[in-house]
Amino acid sequence: MKIHQSVRVTVVRKRTLARKPTKKQRRQRLQQQQQQPQQLQKQLQHQVLHPRLQLVQQQQQLRQQLQQQVLHPRRRLVQQQQQQHQSAHQEYIHKVLLAVFNQQVYVQLGHLFGTYNTNGINATNSVVVNAIATALRTSSAYSGTSNGVTWYVGTCGSGMELASTAVCACATGYSIRPCIGGLNWGGVDSTSCSAPSQVMTLSFQ
Repeated sequence: MKIHQSVRVTVVRKRTLARKPTKKQRRQRLQQQQQQPQQLQKQLQHQVLHPRLQLVQQQQQLRQQLQQQVLHPRRRLVQQQQQQHQSAHQEYIHKVLLAVFNQQVYVQLGHLFGTYNTNGINATNSVVVNAIATALRTSSAYSGTSNGVTWYVGTCGSGMELASTAVCACATGYSIRPCIGGLNWGGVDSTSCSAPSQVMTLSFQ
């Protein structure tokens, strides 16, 4: 007698149920969801606003280049005009000095006075007076004493100077430098460098 055996295999598939997220996980997901729009907005700003910024920068650079090309020549022109005016003024003074001192013999008086001392200082020694005039006319150095004052003639800057102290010295006294080309024109009974506004007169008779 045979006994039949049957084997039945039953496969049971268990369905794994998803676990509920914890509070921490929910917070993390919420943060991620909140960050996504911000990141997207940053990307859009980078794509849209940055070209605008670049355009603004390019416009600023273009303006600077235009200013350098347009305004700088104007400034240079003003500087050139000022230099030409100053040079022409100095040349005019030099020509006047040459015309005044040329072929003249002064035997009486040399007088230097101005706003801050209308009496000024005098030289009555005819030898000294003519020597001063000759030195100014020929652009040569000279020093001589008359009436208790030692007169100095010499070059200072781009022109001649007549002084009672020393040539090209910033000292208080009597000095006239009409062709120096700066603010240190001298002074009469005042400082000779960056002196206050005044009228200085040098006369020969």
